[in-house]
Amino acid sequence: MSSSGGVAVDPYALSGVYPGQSARNADTAALTRVSPVLTGAAKVIIFIGQSNIASFVGNFGDTPYTLSNTLVQMFDVSSGALFNAVDIPMIGCNGPVGNVPIRIGDQLRTAGVARVILANMAIGGTPVSAWAAGGVLNGDIAVMVKRLNAVGLTPTHIVWAQGEQDAILGTARATYAASLNSVISTFRNLGVTCPFLVTKSTYQGGAVNTTIQASYTDVIDNVTVFAGADTDTINSGRIANVHFTQAQANTAAGLHVTAIQAH
Repeated sequence: MSSSGGVAVDPYALSGVYPGQSARNADTAALTRVSPVLTGAAKVIIFIGQSNIASFVGNFGDTPYTLSNTLVQMFDVSSGALFNAVDIPMIGCNGPVGNVPIRIGDQLRTAGVARVILANMAIGGTPVSAWAAGGVLNGDIAVMVKRLNAVGLTPTHIVWAQGEQDAILGTARATYAASLNSVISTFRNLGVTCPFLVTKSTYQGGAVNTTIQASYTDVIDNVTVFAGADTDTINSGRIANVHFTQAQANTAAGLHVTAIQAH
């Protein structure tokens, strides 16, 4: 932190609360902080998008997911600190209940990955344009990357899971693809070269959106941008016709793990 007139100035200031949405989860008082220093191989995964990769799994009162493995950790984009992962709250994203990334981390550890660091910055209800250049949240991508770099962590994967809001908005195929390419370019311009995995995530209101699905294919080049999990296949029994139940979150995590392990 630098200071101006005696007031500390955060060099990595986030954009603030997205209109109409809750703030990022940032209360770390009950969490266990750990060192970011890597002593071996690890997967460092950035999660970006909206509610189904943020913390909106299940219902209030559900029993939180319990990790089966150690060395699943979560990175706080708000402070740059690293903590042992917990289901509620998932730090860095927003949402009041459970999440899919903790399950991804657990399943990766079970599959033999030595350490998993979850860097979640997703915000519920956001359109792709909010994350593209000129969008309200675009600058937060730089904050995430710079905070990771500051503690010596290099992303190994980026998981994009967004599309439901644009299905509601009726975003055109070419418009969506252009915005998503802008998101990808933002990461590349910051020196992040890892695989960018595009989740098929358009299901809301009881149906998938084929226009947004087609936009994904326009962006995927199978060189650095790849098809991620197809969570649109989880297409019945969702909470409010959009969010995952606890069981569905486990299934979604498995789909993400398969995609991550493939790249």
